[in-house]
Amino acid sequence: MTSRTAGKRYTAGRAHQFDALRSRQPRDRMATDTPAPPKKAEIMRTQAKPEAGKPWQAGENDAIAADYLDMLSRELLATTYNKAAHRRALIAGALAVRSHGSVEMKHCNISAVMRAAGLPWINGYKPLGHGQARPLAAALVRGMLAAGWSDDDIRAIEKANKL
Repeated sequence: MTSRTAGKRYTAGRAHQFDALRSRQPRDRMATDTPAPPKKAEIMRTQAKPEAGKPWQAGENDAIAADYLDMLSRELLATTYNKAAHRRALIAGALAVRSHGSVEMKHCNISAVMRAAGLPWINGYKPLGHGQARPLAAALVRGMLAAGWSDDDIRAIEKANKL
């Protein structure tokens, strides 16, 4: 007898134990006082962040741009880092009102700004062609100045985004 057959026999042999439990379950949910569990869409509406759909503020752009530049410098130096940990840290701190998805999209928008300037971007954040390019470019310039990036790189960002 093979292990595959034995596994089926084992499952079939235990099925009778669950038949007794199934017969005790009410057939109709209306017969119970327990309400049906909420649907996923309902849960998402109740957990929506208050800033969802609103434009990003300068402070938020500065925080995400600084974090992006930190991750990019680590990637260019071939130092290991964890994108998800960076995202969680941003959401726990400066971007507490933003969702994980909005932070991911904003990272992709920053990649688009970097690509437009002819600069490297983070592998894994595919550049998107839309989304507040000028405010992001301004935040990147401020972050690059603070981090000591070269004047040529800063001018490339400014020129590509007409700052």
